[in-house]
Amino acid sequence: VCVERSVLLLQKPRLGVDSGAHSCELTGPVKLNDLVSVTQVNSICSVQGTVIGVDESTAFSWPTCDMCGNERLEQSPGDRDTFSCGDCSRVVTSPLLRRHLQVFLDCPSRPQCTVKVKLSQTSISSL
Repeated sequence: VCVERSVLLLQKPRLGVDSGAHSCELTGPVKLNDLVSVTQVNSICSVQGTVIGVDESTAFSWPTCDMCGNERLEQSPGDRDTFSCGDCSRVVTSPLLRRHLQVFLDCPSRPQCTVKVKLSQTSISSL
């Protein structure tokens, strides 16, 4: 499964099936199906459009360790800007901010619909 040019999941071969060379290796680009009227909700597909709004009710952000990426930082007592990381045991003074953001798209291929899309961290950063 591929989204935004990133491989999310490779299917593993079934036990007892000899499929030749490494069946989990991609032999070329993965093409996603376009968004159509029968596309199931929460499926991965290809969509193009213009952002017309942000779902502010579901938007949030959280700090992560800038060294190991741990998302469960503890705020240091007495200093709201400093965190401690339980995974790498260090004081985090410059945490990386991760975000959850869903946007509404106006898609030329679906003129009567508004499409809601959950963005990846890479897409959020590029906005």
